[in-house]
Amino acid sequence: GLCFFPIIESEATPMRTARIRHLGQFHKGKLEKTGKIFKFAFKKPVEALAEGQSLVIYKNSELVGGGEIRF
Repeated sequence: GLCFFPIIESEATPMRTARIRHLGQFHKGKLEKTGKIFKFAFKKPVEALAEGQSLVIYKNSELVGGGEIRF
């Protein structure tokens, strides 16, 4: 799983869009919260993920959070 640490949003939401790299593609997925840890599960496999990269979460075009990818 991917650990996600929120910036703005504090509640888990069913479907969001995520971007991994600056100007990278948007990927749909589900944001889940377990205790203090947020996890983002991509709807489809995403290539070339690396631990330490940033993951940014959007609700439509609004930035709602971000964090560091951890495996």
